[in-house]
Amino acid sequence: MLVNLGRFVENIRPRIKGRVGVTNGIFDLFHVGHLSHLWICKKYCDCLVVLVNSDKSATNQKRKPTISEQHRARLIDEVNAVDFTIIFDEQTASDAVRAIKPEAYLKGIETRERLPEEDACVEVGAEIIYTGPKIESTTEILERSHE
Repeated sequence: MLVNLGRFVENIRPRIKGRVGVTNGIFDLFHVGHLSHLWICKKYCDCLVVLVNSDKSATNQKRKPTISEQHRARLIDEVNAVDFTIIFDEQTASDAVRAIKPEAYLKGIETRERLPEEDACVEVGAEIIYTGPKIESTTEILERSHE
């Protein structure tokens, strides 16, 4: 279900029984690596919340997304492993992690060297879990398309 962060924190989160897991990303050019990551994430929680970077925050991080934030969020929300999808504007998901207070924060193994949300996870007591192996990335797909 696509919801905004405020509604999720105030109305939905208090009613969730079980372990909440959060992951985040741009999810541009949705591919099998994204799909695999989401299904692995779901194995670690009862309720999976996916935070999708807005067009603005994605552009500031890497490049302007090929697919709009609404379309990316809708694609993510259609994956059966995903319970809630939230679009966020900030450069990192730290504020959303602090607000949601998940029991688990899940990221792909390729982010192990730098995790901007680490401090927020420690503050709320979220277990940090790295999923893997890395299968593919949007950057790799785009680079191959220009060969």
